[in-house]
Amino acid sequence: MRFLILGGYGNAGRLIAETLLEHTEVEILIAGRRPDRAEAVAVELGERFGTARVAGRAVDASEPDGLCAALADADCLVVASSTTPLTSTVAEAALDAGVDYFDIQISSPAKLDALTSLTPRIVGAGRCFITDGGLEPGVPGALVRYAAVLHHGWRPGAWCPGRAGSVCRDAV
Repeated sequence: MRFLILGGYGNAGRLIAETLLEHTEVEILIAGRRPDRAEAVAVELGERFGTARVAGRAVDASEPDGLCAALADADCLVVASSTTPLTSTVAEAALDAGVDYFDIQISSPAKLDALTSLTPRIVGAGRCFITDGGLEPGVPGALVRYAAVLHHGWRPGAWCPGRAGSVCRDAV
């Protein structure tokens, strides 16, 4: 099981990576536009946690082909970057790559419109999309549990727009 954390070298992305490394056995791809920063954080976390389960990768959310290529190596996309204006591009890349999606960004009407318009594709593909995951206490912890459950074969299949934690509630 591998998670790609877009914005993984930022404050929130780094904390998510640390939590996943500490409490799960998933592999982590620290991703962002600056490969030097992604790799430096990956090396630091690998040394800190004594693991080779973390790597850095250059990924630009505004370049769908590159994002899709990076997601080919992942099972779940965690969006911890300030890419809200690119919600449609990022979400479509996740769907094209066949990965689940978790973002920690606050919702705006444009973000929710973009995700809502993709609902038929999300449901049809059996993907789990969780939005606003960083806004309610305990939801980042739910991501860790989701990773652990998913690591053992559980596959979610629905998305409910508008409320953090409303997707995959029975699993988290």
